[in-house]
Amino acid sequence: MDESLSKLLGSVAKPVEKLIDRISDATGVIYQPTHLVRMAKAKAKADLINSKSRFEINEIEDRAKLRVESIELRRQFNIESIISRVIPKIRETDVIQEITDDWIINYFEHCKDINDEKLQQLWAEVLAGESIKPGSYSIRTLSFLKYISPSDAVLFSKIVDFVMLIEGIPCLLWDLGAKRYYNEHGFKVSELHSLRQAGFLTIQEDYRLYREKKRHQIQYFKKNIVIDTTHHGESTIPILLLSHEAEDLLSLTEGSYHEDFLGILLNKLRHKKNIAIYVDGDRFYKHDPSQKYALEHK
Repeated sequence: MDESLSKLLGSVAKPVEKLIDRISDATGVIYQPTHLVRMAKAKAKADLINSKSRFEINEIEDRAKLRVESIELRRQFNIESIISRVIPKIRETDVIQEITDDWIINYFEHCKDINDEKLQQLWAEVLAGESIKPGSYSIRTLSFLKYISPSDAVLFSKIVDFVMLIEGIPCLLWDLGAKRYYNEHGFKVSELHSLRQAGFLTIQEDYRLYREKKRHQIQYFKKNIVIDTTHHGESTIPILLLSHEAEDLLSLTEGSYHEDFLGILLNKLRHKKNIAIYVDGDRFYKHDPSQKYALEHK
């Protein structure tokens, strides 16, 4: 680790040093003066020589150099700001793994123009997570992250509270009761449409409950729901699917469990004929008011 890097980092945990060294090996520019971008401008320069004086050419070249320097300095500041946010996220007990050169290069190529502090925190979480568990975030997810807005990130952090897994697939419940609940808890259907346009959500589907499947698995936070459809005909649950990129990002946001939202799901299921519902192994009875999930959401 070079002297300037050591001076900047001070005394930090060894896993952090290992991560920083790995980044430096892959990029060769972290915490060092940024190299100017070399631009192919031979043809443009030749055209200028034919029509302008050497003085005019020099003026244009100087402005071009200042522009490139300004952009690259801002990018380097962004990169170093993100790295500084990674350091507190690495614990001394963490074991830093080998991240591929391709991933590191792509990471900094995609985050170099991110100057919003909240988004920088998000990028720092990604680097910290990848350094501990390589493969957590695909290069496709890095490309997706590059173009999300701060408002999209805030809205996504809200919907995480209501993401459930149906047969392991992350999705949102999409019936009238759920939409009303979302509106009461800080986001509107129109905002979900914005998330869909931004690529967090994909398509609306109807998940089928049918007799041949017999048992369907649904998970909402740590609550495990089993639906036994042995004596059921066929019906559907309307859902919105999360994109693969949004699925990668779920681990970055700690959602909050809402017991009354679980009640919305169970109340939707309890009106279906000839099915048995189990919550964490206990039978959920449709008409037992003593059960905490039995009341309709108003």
